[in-house]
Amino acid sequence: TEWNAYHCEGIQHRMLVIESLDADSETRRVSPIALVGSNNTWEYTDLLNGPMDHGWCTYYTCLKRLSTFFTIVATSTEYHIWMTGSLPSTIRLHLLNSDDNDIVRLHIWYKDPKRKDIYKNGVFIEPKNTQFLDN
Repeated sequence: TEWNAYHCEGIQHRMLVIESLDADSETRRVSPIALVGSNNTWEYTDLLNGPMDHGWCTYYTCLKRLSTFFTIVATSTEYHIWMTGSLPSTIRLHLLNSDDNDIVRLHIWYKDPKRKDIYKNGVFIEPKNTQFLDN
């Protein structure tokens, strides 16, 4: 029987959650988000728009949306992320149902050249392209 879908073999798929943790994450939009993934045999773009308004204020929607985005990614693959709105100051990336052997490399485009600190489980991850001085 034919079906209108792709069948991927030899790929471990996981769900990636991209979440803004800023105080205004319900009122400031960062989407749509473009997620571009590629390896040696394929390339694709996923445009993420996020969930709909989740509240009612009197007779109309509250115009509040969670800045949480869900997408399916393949492990052992590189992805580039672009957000059309202003980027969150604090962002959480979570690979659901994964273990320590599931690896995804993410490149997030920032329009400003400021340094971004990375934390994993509350522990600071030292950047590989910097040099710390004692003074």
